[in-house]
Amino acid sequence: MKVPVFVMAGGRGSRMRPSPAEKPLLKVHGIPLVERVRNALLRAGIRHPVIVTSPWTPRTEAWVRERGWSFVRSPGKGYVPDVQWLLEGCERFVTVAADLPFLRSGPLRALHGQAARTPGPLAGVLPEAEAFPWSRPSRDGRVRVPGLGPCRYVGINAVLASPPGEPARGFHVLHDPWLGVNVNTPSDWRRARAVARTFPEEGAFRRWD
Repeated sequence: MKVPVFVMAGGRGSRMRPSPAEKPLLKVHGIPLVERVRNALLRAGIRHPVIVTSPWTPRTEAWVRERGWSFVRSPGKGYVPDVQWLLEGCERFVTVAADLPFLRSGPLRALHGQAARTPGPLAGVLPEAEAFPWSRPSRDGRVRVPGLGPCRYVGINAVLASPPGEPARGFHVLHDPWLGVNVNTPSDWRRARAVARTFPEEGAFRRWD
């Protein structure tokens, strides 16, 4: 089964203020966050990712449009409402947050493949013991997974329009510590730019266009 992939790039980015730039266009090692995520998807063999913009990210939408990338404009009411809006036109898909500067192809390929084989929804998680010590999760980003203890959500999810009686959300455990890094605040962005010097490249800085 082919499962489409949406890159969520329509958030308000309110925690990044007073930065004048929209968060998906912030650069790490010279490449905007949204492009880094799209590059990882292409390396994972996902050939037609769709960027999800919103009224909050007009410059991101213009930038994406200039490059001829596929995109849709969501209402921009938040992650959950925007996912529900996507479900009106697609019953099953994978979402990837646009603020993961060190996303690599392996975790994407693994979760995308699992999404094609699993009937229920999945949330990608990283065991806290495997996360970078300087990238501590907020409480609302944590979850306890049976047999693993505390984990954190990593911004990659397989979404399904759940029928009545659908069992609780499942977890797809990922073991790449670089997934512990996301950009929500100016200090996160500064840290990411510093850490980029030691990031295993995996073609991360290659331009795909």
